Amino acid sequence: MLTVQQAKKELKVGIASYLFKDASGKYVLPEVNKLPFYLSGAPGIGKTQIVEQIANEQGLGLVSTSMAHHTKNTLLGIPTITEREKATDGASMKYIKHPMSDILEDVWGAYEKGKKEGILLLDEFDLIEESLIAPMLAFLQTKRIGNYALPEGWIIVLCSNLPEYYRTAKEFDIAVMDRVRVLPIEFDAKEFLDYGAEIGIHPIILEYLRIHKNHVYLYHDKTEFITARGWENLSCCIKVYECMKQEVKKELILQYIKSEEVANAFFTYYNTTVSKKLPTEFVPDILNGVNVERSVMLLNCSNSVTKWKILNQLFQNLAEHAKEYDDEYKGYMQLKKMYQYFDGKQESIVDAGELYTLLCELADGKQVLQKDLEQGAFGKMFMNEDGWKLCWKVTEKIRMKQMQNNRNNIDKKTELNMDYSNDFVLEVMEEYVSDLKNELKQKMRKTNNEISNVILFLHSLETKEEDYMNHFMEKISEEQSILNVMFICTNKEYADSIYELYGTLGKDFKAEEIE
Repeated sequence: MLTVQQAKKELKVGIASYLFKDASGKYVLPEVNKLPFYLSGAPGIGKTQIVEQIANEQGLGLVSTSMAHHTKNTLLGIPTITEREKATDGASMKYIKHPMSDILEDVWGAYEKGKKEGILLLDEFDLIEESLIAPMLAFLQTKRIGNYALPEGWIIVLCSNLPEYYRTAKEFDIAVMDRVRVLPIEFDAKEFLDYGAEIGIHPIILEYLRIHKNHVYLYHDKTEFITARGWENLSCCIKVYECMKQEVKKELILQYIKSEEVANAFFTYYNTTVSKKLPTEFVPDILNGVNVERSVMLLNCSNSVTKWKILNQLFQNLAEHAKEYDDEYKGYMQLKKMYQYFDGKQESIVDAGELYTLLCELADGKQVLQKDLEQGAFGKMFMNEDGWKLCWKVTEKIRMKQMQNNRNNIDKKTELNMDYSNDFVLEVMEEYVSDLKNELKQKMRKTNNEISNVILFLHSLETKEEDYMNHFMEKISEEQSILNVMFICTNKEYADSIYELYGTLGKDFKAEEIE
């Protein structure tokens, strides 16, 4: 058995093989080998829709008719009313118009309008009259009905419901099945939900069905059933009612959902979701990781618009909290860049206190570095007042460190050690960079925990809607302030989620930020 989308792929490839041409423009597969496709499955699961989708996607003509509407007389015709000549495969043949002309007449009409390739869809093939089975077998084999011939480049697709759903439906014998390519289809609820999200089925319908997957498709008898087609049609109707500001009543839902129990359940869910307002502490609770189960339940019962608003509100809160540390982070990164630059250039700097002197001059606001050196030391930002302050803080740290080292010498009244070597300066700078990082980590820890709480909350949603997680991860991966927090503090939940979603670690971290 195939799911609807699997059947669509099989049918799409099969049709492409029938229409494949060689270098001279002739069809490679002989006409006699182009067996009709036979899609069989429960009613309302989307068999005809996938045929229509393929025709639209491939630019093919499509003529569709239900076999339930035809009798032996309508198909095989009452004699001629008009005549005209048609060329088929280069040969002239009599083209007789029958009163039943809604099958091949429509095909030729599409052909004349430029649809040289297309699909003839014979729907509800299982409801064909017993007396028509033999003539239809001949048509499936010869592609002709009376004087009508199917144009080359047109393909026959049959759709049939399973006998257990209709008393009048037929189970065909080997004579029929040997003349068709059978694609048996079974319904898959998850596939329908994915398809529904793609085409824009009403979000409240999708939310309800994600919770009640067993309500996507039901069949008890001809008076109590639910089909995927029914939900799709109900979705379109509700959207129009909402635009018209008309009330969606239970009676409306019952017109599409032929199960009073399910219609009542969905009606209650729809009204509750539309009217529900989330408590004011909802977002703070998620950020702080409290009342998680309650928050998950409330959001699962909210409509899609509310969910996206909450998601964006969570992101805005995190971004605002993270931006509080932007200036301190920039200072930390500038000092780290300066240390790394001078550490790498140590061999080219004369070891006679030159680095300390250079820092003192920079702290006084003197432009002692050439621009290319300054850019190497501080990145894209040239030295400014903030940079001078950093240099002053470093020189102060160096002097304090020197005083600590000399305490013993002071006690012993021995000569003070005034070591301002480059090695000593770099050692102090390294310690200061580490201290700044630890201070930032302490300050940023609350925001980092909030980020983790939001990610864990999204993982806890019963709906398991990956779009929400994808959207959130993409947004925080594009917000540098949030990335700074996670870089300093290390965020396991973010790293694990990125790996799970993309198979890589922190896709938008800059190289300069990875230790």
